[in-house]
Amino acid sequence: MTLLALPHIGFVIAAYAITFFVVAVLIAWIVLDHRALRLTLAAYESEARSLPDLDGTGR
Repeated sequence: MTLLALPHIGFVIAAYAITFFVVAVLIAWIVLDHRALRLTLAAYESEARSLPDLDGTGR
């Protein structure tokens, strides 16, 4: 018996393919969101460095 002759093999292959696609999309989404957040935080950080030190801690 070959692999393609097994019952419901189409469903199993489709389930794995859909799962792989969903996980890949989620990973891409997280990577892109991380890049966007890093850029946003960098803008806030550079703005904060230009403000005067009001609490006297020297940071």
